Amino acid sequence: MTNELIEDYPSNEIVNRHGDIAQSAMFTNFRFALETAFRKAYNHEKREKWSRGYPKTAMLDEKFKLAPPIRKSLEAFKAKKPYTISNKEFLDAVQILYAEMSNYYGIPTPVLRHVGNWSGPSASSFYTPHVITLSGNRSVITALHEYVHARGYGETAAVWWSTNAFRLIFPKEFKNLRAAKNLPYKPRSAIERE
Repeated sequence: MTNELIEDYPSNEIVNRHGDIAQSAMFTNFRFALETAFRKAYNHEKREKWSRGYPKTAMLDEKFKLAPPIRKSLEAFKAKKPYTISNKEFLDAVQILYAEMSNYYGIPTPVLRHVGNWSGPSASSFYTPHVITLSGNRSVITALHEYVHARGYGETAAVWWSTNAFRLIFPKEFKNLRAAKNLPYKPRSAIERE
């Protein structure tokens, strides 16, 4: 017996005749897709010998590369000037980025929200299936970090991918960041205040 999902089940005929099961079927298929993504990601981390906890370093990787469609999506996101647009435009831009990356990676697109004030650290941001909640100041690294969790990866992979993707796409902004505590990078001014 296998746990493979039959993607076209229940059939449209059954859903049309019994509309009350449509939402349940959609949710169940969504859960199976998430569990499959998590299982693949967890196995990858075990092969890489990465922990699911925070790494001790920022994990800069000079050999890090992005798949061309992901790089294109990130460059389009950068062109929207995420640090100068309105908060709503920022959230819209990130949500579109998530949708494009999810299409490439073949996972359900996480819904994005922001809670609290748009000031202070973004360290309280978090992922819960299948919602990414950002908090505090705008942080592209944090938005990318939480997205990696949506792909099923733990903290080590999230730090590695988000830090290196940001470094490639936003090199000028990256130069203004410094390593700090268990977070990979913070603005230099925030570290000086601590």
